[in-house]
Amino acid sequence: MWRWWRVTQKRPTARLKAVEAVIEDLLASEHANYASYLRVPGLAEDIKSGLAAGGVDLPDVQTAEEAGAMTLREVMASGVVDDRLTILQWKKLRIVYRIDADLASALAQTDHAARLPYDVFTRLPHPDPLVLFDSPVVLDQVAGDALLGFVVTGRDEGQRLVSSHSPTSICLAVTLCTLQKGRRGVGGGFSLGSQDDLTVSDLIAFLSSTYEAIPKSEEIAGQGASLPPLGCTDLAVPSVVSVLTYLCSESPDIRPRPGAIPGPRGSVGRGDKAPRIWDVGWRVGAALRAYQRVEHRGMAVERRSARTSGALTGTPTGSDRAGRRASSSGFHPSSSAYEMLILASCPAL
Repeated sequence: MWRWWRVTQKRPTARLKAVEAVIEDLLASEHANYASYLRVPGLAEDIKSGLAAGGVDLPDVQTAEEAGAMTLREVMASGVVDDRLTILQWKKLRIVYRIDADLASALAQTDHAARLPYDVFTRLPHPDPLVLFDSPVVLDQVAGDALLGFVVTGRDEGQRLVSSHSPTSICLAVTLCTLQKGRRGVGGGFSLGSQDDLTVSDLIAFLSSTYEAIPKSEEIAGQGASLPPLGCTDLAVPSVVSVLTYLCSESPDIRPRPGAIPGPRGSVGRGDKAPRIWDVGWRVGAALRAYQRVEHRGMAVERRSARTSGALTGTPTGSDRAGRRASSSGFHPSSSAYEMLILASCPAL
């Protein structure tokens, strides 16, 4: 019994160290990026004043016209300040959600035309978490770009960055953690919860129109500056929104990881620097995998039986038969994530 306990305890420890390594790399990349912008004349002053004020004043950006009224210098300074304030806010509690890969994959199948519930985003279990995918979401196979996760904070009526659980927060602010050109980094994102009846497609269209209206290049203190492409943010939206909606559901599948010390909801920061890691989807993800194994075995047996029957009777065994089998089994590749979760939670599994 004691030897079995030792074996089962090794894996969480190894995974815990792997998560911590990713976090350290992200923090180091953000700090290096911040320091590089501080060396740019003209931007450094805007960044320092923005940090002191808690943000850079920008239009509300409800329309493309308002976005077009901004200068690239304002946009860049605002982005650097927001990224810096986001990391500083996360460091107060250091909450980390580690998302099961199969759960994330199932959730990402949610219909882009589905309406996002406005009030659900007030139910985030813990303040200001860093959400990490167990397996990065590939955004560009050729370039190797991927979404590693995202940080969730809040914004007040003045669009200043605050805690997600602050009484002054009116919406959630999402800051992406990505792998681009071989480098991990923090930056780019969007807000959720400030508009009702919004769909994923609406959000992508809004981000695209806003990006197109912003000046893409500008001379800043005699140096050429350009805006990074939107692609990463655009492609990441469905994965981020589906996972965040699940986290804000009434009873997400979540537990503290062995060795992690979770902070209570709404509590103030603590002095130690160890991340407080929570596993998300540890039961649902396992149930999904079990369901998929059962489904795969069932269809494999049926295919063998069909081939044997076809060889004896001459019965066709083409794709139309496979389609009918999938339909009769209750599972289809286009099934929604929530249907899959319901199936995966059945006691029979």
